Amino acid sequence: SFLDRYYQRDAVVAAIANRTGILKLPTGAGKSRIACGIMASVPCTWLYLVHKANLVEDVANAFEKLTSERAGRVYSDENDYKQRVVCATFKTLYNRKELLPFIQSVDGIITDEAHTVPALTHFAVVLNTLNAYYRIGLGATPLFREDYRDIHTISMLGPQIYEIKVQELIDKNYIVEPVVEWITIKNEKKEQDYITAYEDLITDNQTRNGIIVDRTLTAAQPVLIFVKEHKHQDILKDMFSTHTNEHVAIVNEHTSIFERQEIVKQMRDSSLKIVISSAVFNEGMDVPNLQTVINATAQMSWVQAIQELGRGTRPFPGKIRFTIIDFNDTNNEWFEEHTAQRYAAYVAAGFKCKAPNWTARKVLATINERATMFDVVPKRRKHKFVIALGVLMLVLLRWFLK
Repeated sequence: SFLDRYYQRDAVVAAIANRTGILKLPTGAGKSRIACGIMASVPCTWLYLVHKANLVEDVANAFEKLTSERAGRVYSDENDYKQRVVCATFKTLYNRKELLPFIQSVDGIITDEAHTVPALTHFAVVLNTLNAYYRIGLGATPLFREDYRDIHTISMLGPQIYEIKVQELIDKNYIVEPVVEWITIKNEKKEQDYITAYEDLITDNQTRNGIIVDRTLTAAQPVLIFVKEHKHQDILKDMFSTHTNEHVAIVNEHTSIFERQEIVKQMRDSSLKIVISSAVFNEGMDVPNLQTVINATAQMSWVQAIQELGRGTRPFPGKIRFTIIDFNDTNNEWFEEHTAQRYAAYVAAGFKCKAPNWTARKVLATINERATMFDVVPKRRKHKFVIALGVLMLVLLRWFLK
């Protein structure tokens, strides 16, 4: 009854009918609600697996609110695993060997962000759930890993069984269309190792950091800025202090769950308009009124790029589009390639985006096949063409034999 979107119901039906498989759903499609629908519909024991502690609380709270049934929590100091539905982090389950009998006894598992299954600790946990006859994976990019270990995900969860396209959700006003703005940084070409280059051209780059500050202050707010290093967070916060009286919050792995929740609450009521985050906030952070995302990481991960972009796709009254600002860092082989990979990620995820440079066009052309190689959604037009061609060949053969 709480699945108010048609594709959410279709996804739940596909999961229950197939028992094993992966649901490919864009960020903002309501994956947590779909997971709750599956666990509420099938009255067996469930283990919902995530890789970040804040996601445990998000899903457990959502399940309790939607179903009025208690959900267990296993992460950090929490150890309530005696409920029918339990939400837990891979890391905690991996470290608590005494929970192995519990892991092996569950009837069904759902893995959030299925692309993480091949990771060492994640794979070890999922391997111990082989007694579970329901095995469902969720994710925006469930079958794309830079290390080509997607087959490990399939071996544990099964093939992709359902997909809803980004454009369909945009057309139905379920998510907001992103506008990607590329800012070109013309760096001086230098011979440097990667660590030195990152510090020089990204973290300590005054020109680049100045643009981040300027665009943040002129962009629609609230603004969420993603960076890689703590040092970069500190540099940007110091720069903001000389340009604005606005409070600027920093979020990273040292920020407590309570503090993260408080920051999200303040962003939602617009009392906090600028947040500088590490990868901590690229998932499970729901701020519908978020207007601008700045990706200042210069990293190449497809999954991270799409997750960060997805922070702004949630609809909000008066919000027609949202902006993601990304950087085209030139004259460095690593960062030009990383820019190209992020562009390819945006396109592969279904978002409209202009190529920032020639390298990006080249990369997209070479990985298009890779990005869709596990696509199991039927190509109906292609099938009809093959059938028509086969019929034509039979007719010609018959005519030739006569």
